[in-house]
Amino acid sequence: MKDRVTGYAKRETGYGIRGMEYETQNPKPVTQFPKHKERYPLPVTRNSKKGFSFFEVMTTVAVLSLGIVMIFQAFLSSLNSFGYYLTNLEAQCWADEKIWEVSDSLMRETPADSYQTDGNLKLANRDVAWLVEVNKMDEQENFFKLDLTVSWQEGNRKIELYRTAYAGI
Repeated sequence: MKDRVTGYAKRETGYGIRGMEYETQNPKPVTQFPKHKERYPLPVTRNSKKGFSFFEVMTTVAVLSLGIVMIFQAFLSSLNSFGYYLTNLEAQCWADEKIWEVSDSLMRETPADSYQTDGNLKLANRDVAWLVEVNKMDEQENFFKLDLTVSWQEGNRKIELYRTAYAGI
């Protein structure tokens, strides 16, 4: 049943099970809104197109290219540092072994000609040169100072690693 003034359906009440009140409602009339144009229409010109301008695209490409270049530069720099530290660690382990070898041969009282005092080797795909100097200490005849120098080329710079040890007979 419709209300005469508003045109909406009236609510009807009734009694259901156990005397509880409930409401029923008739469906409301469907109203259709008139189709209308935008409230503030944009002015239409002959050259208005949807999309990005050339300047916007080129600016975006430049910013993204700069970001990619910076990421690759950081990546390559970290790879270079990793290679340096890898070579350095391997050279340190090798230097410890060489010092032990020379001091062991001195303890056995072998002549200096029996072990090698310089040479080249390859560590972490780098050519490494090394030199061992054995000097007698002035105070005691049976006490030696061992100086080991390990060097290699890392880019434009020359890296040198020094080890000194003392051996007694």
